[in-house]
Amino acid sequence: MPPAKPSADTMRSRERLPLHLGAGKALVAHLSAAELAEFLDRLGEHTRADGTTVDRAGFLRDLAEIRDRGYSEAASEREPGMASVAAPVLDPDGTAHAAVQVSGHQEDLPADRLDQLGAEVRRAAHAIARRAC
Repeated sequence: MPPAKPSADTMRSRERLPLHLGAGKALVAHLSAAELAEFLDRLGEHTRADGTTVDRAGFLRDLAEIRDRGYSEAASEREPGMASVAAPVLDPDGTAHAAVQVSGHQEDLPADRLDQLGAEVRRAAHAIARRAC
């Protein structure tokens, strides 16, 4: 049965996702200081799909919030109208190896559900880490 609302968030095989948007931010938030500095130097200022421009200071604030919360949130960053919540899969040293993400249309991931979804993706990421890292 086809979904009621086809997802606009599709990927081609072997497509690489940007690390500065969506679930990628959950990974970038756990880079070492040297890796993060190098990444930010290459990234520079960037614009999200919703037209929001993000500078280095704003991106660093986002990453600090992600580390504090334990998961990333995104709305219309890569694809207009799409949203996601993602948590990193961390090894015992705190290195991120992957991320667990829930994504969908923004109306299906309303702001009042993000904390609950964040807790769920964190639990899933911890379960994976216990088995794989």
